[in-house]
Formats: sequence, C-alpha cells, structure tokens
Amino acid sequence: RKGAPNQASLRRAVSTAYYALFHALVAKGADTLVGKTKRKTPRYSLIYRAFEHARMRQGCEAIDKSVLTQKIQAALGAAAATQELRDVAVVFVTLQKRRHWADYSATGVITRADAQDLVDQAKIAIDQLNAADAEECANWLVLLLTSARES
Repeated sequence: RKGAPNQASLRRAVSTAYYALFHALVAKGADTLVGKTKRKTPRYSLIYRAFEHARMRQGCEAIDKSVLTQKIQAALGAAAATQELRDVAVVFVTLQKRRHWADYSATGVITRADAQDLVDQAKIAIDQLNAADAEECANWLVLLLTSARES
C-alpha cells in the first residue's frame, strides 16, 4: 500500500519477526532430536510442540553470560557459549519482549524503522542459528526444551 504503514501492521511485523525465530529454533530442535525425514510423524509433532516460550527465554538468558553456571556448562558441553549462539539468544529475548509489547500494550507507538530493525535482527539470528556449530547448537536446543534452572 501507499503511505506509511499503520500501527496494526507494524505491530504484526514485530510479532511475525519473533515467531519466525521461534519456529526456526523449534524446527531445528525437532530436526536435531527426531530428524528432518520424520517431520510428518507424531513423535516429531510431540517434540515440536514441547518447546515453551518461557523456558526458551530462560535457556537464552542462561547462555548469555560471561561465566556460565556448572549446570549450563555441562548442558552445553563447553565453558562458554559461542558468540554466535549468544547473539541468537539475545535476539530471541529481545524479540519476545517486543512481541509482548506489540501484542498487549495499549499505548506507545512503533516506528517503521524499529519494526524493520527487529525483522532484520530475526533474519540475522536465523542465519547465525543455521551456521552455528552443530554439536553446541544441539546441546543448547535440548537446554531450551528442558530447563535452565539450577534445581
């Protein structure tokens, strides 16, 4: 359409950016744990649907630290997450917060530039996810599926 996009369209773009990254992570997790060739099976669907937004946020926040807890180190199989995965994690948390704002805030305005920036961040994060070390990524995806809590 001609002219500036309306707030509903810009908010929808923010929400879509978040869900693009969310589904990229979930698909990569299910592909890793079950296999791409099993996408039409009940087992694949079960794993795909087992990922939870809040738990995924916790797993993202858990790896975005200069010093990881022993549990997170054991889960990742490394003393620290690569910058590539940390970047994906940061974008996931940012997009999740912005999606909540876009979907539920009655006030405030999002600019076209802000919406475009979030869409671009999602694209870059998906590219980084796909380029990440397979073993470390698999370990992190299992962490996102399970729990990052210390208990």
